Amino acid sequence: MASTQVSNEINVGLNGVGRIGKCLLMQMTKDPRFRIRAINCSSLSAHQYADYLSYDSSHKFAVRLGLQRVEVLSPTRIRIITDHSTNDVTLFSSRDPAELPWRSAGAEYLLDATGAFLNQTKCAKHDVNRVVMTAPPEDPGDSDDLTSTFIYGVNHDKYAGQNIVSASSCTTNCMAPILNLVHNSFGVKSANFTTIHSTTGSQHVVDVLGSKSRTHRSILNNIIPHKTGASKSVYAVIPSLEGKIFGTSIRVPTINCSLLDCNVCTNDDSTTLADVVDRVRKSEFFNTVYHVNTKMLTSCDFLTTDTPCILDATASMDMGPGNLKLMLWYDNEWSYSAQCLRLVAHMHKFDVLQACNNVTAPFKLSSRNNLNSVTINGDSKVVARLDFDVPVDSKGKITDDFLIKSALPTIEHILSKRPKRLVLVCHFGRPSGVDKTKTVAFLIPVLQKLLNREVNFLKDGCSASTVSELDAAATSGAFTHIFLSENIRFHKGETSHEENSELSKTYAKLGDVFVADCFGCVHRSHMSICHPNNTAYGMLIEKEISASDLILRNNGDRILCIMGGSKIADKQPMIHVLSKMNNTRIFVGGGLTKDWSKNFPITPKNVVVAKDAYGSATSKDSDSTYIPNLSKLDQSSESGLSGFDIGPVGLRELMNEIDKASTIFWNGSLGVVEEANYSKGSRIVVDYLLNYCKEKTVVIGGGQTASLFAGQSASASHLHLSTGGGALLGHIHSQILKEKKLLPGLVNFEEK
Repeated sequence: MASTQVSNEINVGLNGVGRIGKCLLMQMTKDPRFRIRAINCSSLSAHQYADYLSYDSSHKFAVRLGLQRVEVLSPTRIRIITDHSTNDVTLFSSRDPAELPWRSAGAEYLLDATGAFLNQTKCAKHDVNRVVMTAPPEDPGDSDDLTSTFIYGVNHDKYAGQNIVSASSCTTNCMAPILNLVHNSFGVKSANFTTIHSTTGSQHVVDVLGSKSRTHRSILNNIIPHKTGASKSVYAVIPSLEGKIFGTSIRVPTINCSLLDCNVCTNDDSTTLADVVDRVRKSEFFNTVYHVNTKMLTSCDFLTTDTPCILDATASMDMGPGNLKLMLWYDNEWSYSAQCLRLVAHMHKFDVLQACNNVTAPFKLSSRNNLNSVTINGDSKVVARLDFDVPVDSKGKITDDFLIKSALPTIEHILSKRPKRLVLVCHFGRPSGVDKTKTVAFLIPVLQKLLNREVNFLKDGCSASTVSELDAAATSGAFTHIFLSENIRFHKGETSHEENSELSKTYAKLGDVFVADCFGCVHRSHMSICHPNNTAYGMLIEKEISASDLILRNNGDRILCIMGGSKIADKQPMIHVLSKMNNTRIFVGGGLTKDWSKNFPITPKNVVVAKDAYGSATSKDSDSTYIPNLSKLDQSSESGLSGFDIGPVGLRELMNEIDKASTIFWNGSLGVVEEANYSKGSRIVVDYLLNYCKEKTVVIGGGQTASLFAGQSASASHLHLSTGGGALLGHIHSQILKEKKLLPGLVNFEEK
């Protein structure tokens, strides 16, 4: 049950929907802070929830107030729609916690309202970050790991991140606040109480066999003396009162709402009822934890109140110097549930702040490793690892030279220092050995044209013969200054990198100053990318890290992340992490919408998924069909249709999200852009970002998305095109998570 990153919304699982569970559920649907992720109940089917949540003998119209409808999405999923929120809820039906995947359903806090998990050992079996028992704990007497008890308004501020806690009982949530207030104001010498408690679900309508207590007798026509553990529970939250509180309970034939008769003897003999009433009214928790009644009301008038400690000033009395009889009403269902939710909300607030405080300083490039800080002179032999993995067509012609042009500032800076030589190292494709179809020789004329200099080709790549060739060129006077080494991936030791390997040793002999500027590859643990001799990062890496900082270090501005592409498996971890960032919205389109519900059974609250598309049987078809509802399409395999471009409804939703954002991060196209028929939606977004978002910051996450801006971004100062979508995603992902892990190619360059 290790703690993980905490979402900004309160993601809750509910175990049990009896009297307390039902009240918790109904209150959470009316509080937009809470997101109900999953419910476990073995006695309710999906179709029964609508009626169960619409009718109640105690709370009547209160449960229906604001409830619009309950939709059955599947036998294991329902959608609860109220005036305040919409919750898509996964339904479980098991008594075995091992069969309850709370965490995968999105729950971070579990409210256990079953009464079956009342100690640390049992609660720890739940796969969730935090568990709140809705009853006093029953830890074994010899246990070293006792459950902490917290009552909102009494000691909730003592919560320190415990995984498993108790919200105590309804009676304790009434009595502890008033005793705490009196004790802090006047001192409590002693107190005794009787709680006149409504019947509960454990009692019987007719007499049954039993002898352990009098609750085996019918509740319908009896007043039944009963025991209570409220004294012990008060000691758990106000230790200074231990040994001073004594009490009992009486069960009466009403279905809800109870009355606490509490006699208090204070240390201050001058204390009067008026003094207590005055302190209650002035309490910071007045109208939440405390309230005062001055009317001639009865128990049913306090039904469905959410204040657990209502002092009845007309029924209470002074009984001599410092002696008071305090009569306190509490709805033992509704107000207690409200207290449980206040406690969870406080825990969540604490956990969020704690997570923020625990986050280590964000990644920062070391100024010592900046290209400007590294000495390069006429005697230097520079090796630069760059990313020239450019796209080519079937004839081998480069279709987009963005990667090469992005490396030019670093190359030109190095050349301006006039080193003895410069060796450019790169890869092309993913060969697992020598593969002449993947040679980088075709880059020679491209580089010569861009640099306006001669570039020689080192056909043997990173090898002893190449080292000899370089040395011979330097000594013979035939040195041509710039070299391009053959595809580094022709050497198997590149991808299966081991320190001090023969390839690594040979690489070290290529020069004496090593520069890395291949941002698109820094997420790979390859020899040339992670070589210990890489002492300087180039201008491209510096530019890319600055762009990521626009997302990671925003000043509370709203961020929109547009996630597209074809492989949801690649984007799922990133979407999950981004959904937890402050002030972030995520728009999901492209191929990610296919089978979205299978990968995300519950859509995060700040995620918008494109609902419609244009499509056909295959992306090659010239005629397209409008698909108004992609979710229905995913559920049917008979239509023969697939969505290949974002539809007009989704496009309007996306434009609205762009308008509201200050920073936009786009990774992955919104359609099959290789086909002109299905690139229209993505190109509309490109035009909008280029021409109508100049006051915003726009970061484009490399690859196919960046290619959509080819030739159009030069004058767009508000736009950053990344050279590595996967690397950029990986860097952002690693920085958001508490458990930070630097990308391999950046380790050498971190500010220590």
